[in-house]
Formats: sequence, C-alpha cells, structure tokens
Amino acid sequence: MNEGLAREAFQLLYPNRDVNSYKFSIKYNNRFKDYGANVKYSMNRIDFHLSKRWRHVNKNITMGLLHELFIKIFKTKNPHTLFYVDLYNAYVKNMHVAIPKTKTEPMLENSFQRVNNKYFAELVEQPNLVWGKRTKNKLGSYDYCTDTISINIGLKNKNLVFLDYVMHHEMLHKHMKFDKKGRYHTPEFRKREKQFENAHMVEKGIRNGCNFQKDQNFFEKLLNSFK
Repeated sequence: MNEGLAREAFQLLYPNRDVNSYKFSIKYNNRFKDYGANVKYSMNRIDFHLSKRWRHVNKNITMGLLHELFIKIFKTKNPHTLFYVDLYNAYVKNMHVAIPKTKTEPMLENSFQRVNNKYFAELVEQPNLVWGKRTKNKLGSYDYCTDTISINIGLKNKNLVFLDYVMHHEMLHKHMKFDKKGRYHTPEFRKREKQFENAHMVEKGIRNGCNFQKDQNFFEKLLNSFK
C-alpha cells in the first residue's frame, strides 16, 4: 500500500514519465519530530521516511507531502499539478491550532510578550518556547509541525536586545508562514524584519557575536537607542 501511494503520487505529478523506471518505498518511524519527513533518491530508487503521525493524516494531504519531496529531489520548476501541494501547505499552516502549548521558559515568554506587544499588536498566539543548543550558525528556529520557537541558549546571557531581535524573526515565521512557492524569507518577510527598531545596528551586533568588547562605542550607542 505504501509503495502504491508513492507510485500514484509520482504518476499524478509526472504523467509523461515512466513510473516503472523507479522503485518506491514509504517507511514510518519515530526518528522525526512530529510530522517530520525526508526522502532519499539513489539509482532510481526513491525512499520516503515519514513520522508515524503521517499514518493517520488524510491521503490527499500526504500526497501533497510526497509531491513536495518529489519536487525537491527532481528540482521540478513547473509541476503538472500543485493541487495536492496546496492542500499540504494549508494543513501545515493551520497545524498549530491543534498542537498543545506545554513548553515555555520565563525569559523567553517575557521576550515573546514584549515583541508581540510592540510589533504584532498582540495578535500572535504564544507557541511553545524552548531554549535550543548553543551553536554558531543558528540563533533560532520555528517548527511549524510542533508550533515551537527555539532560541539559541547562547543568547540567555546576552543583552535582551539580541534575544528580542531573534524572537521577532521567529515570530514572523509563525505569523507569515510561507508563500505558494514554499519560500520563507520572502520580500515581504524581509520588509517586516527591518521594522524591528534599529534593525541594522542589531544585525551588526549579532555579526560581531553579540560581544560588547569588540566595539564598545558602537554597543553603547546601540543600547542607548533602546532606552
């Protein structure tokens, strides 16, 4: 049955290709976060790995997920149909409504409330808020499938300006979702991102590693601007 669903998805998306030239498999496991998925393509074999939560999702929505992954591996520019992809995207965009909000951290919650009040007119529903790993290449992330904003724990001991800036960025992801092409950092997103007070100065501070000792005069001006 799993192979049949993948074959059907392939034929709907690529009606002019020989489906018999490929071998398909769909495996469900617990390795992913809620509703996670990936695909591996090698030697005309296409293996989908899906979270077990996808077992109970409507077939047409799962079809949209498979189409998204097919488009990714084949780099398809003009798919034959986007009907199922649109169903999948609509499902993901509204997934947060049913997800329990059980995780929060006081410092992150305070940041969320400050940003929500100042930049979103308190219209953004509070998601799960957690501290993430201390890494150099990711300050924060928003997971649509778990409705969770994760913030690099390295920001915990930095000035609140930087925490609020990253929180603002991730809240924009929750608020704006993605466009029909699956893009997250759209021109409108970048425009909204720049609305954060003195955004260019904060960005420079982040590039300097949020280190006040690197450019003391600059950071004094930055912090004074937020008083």
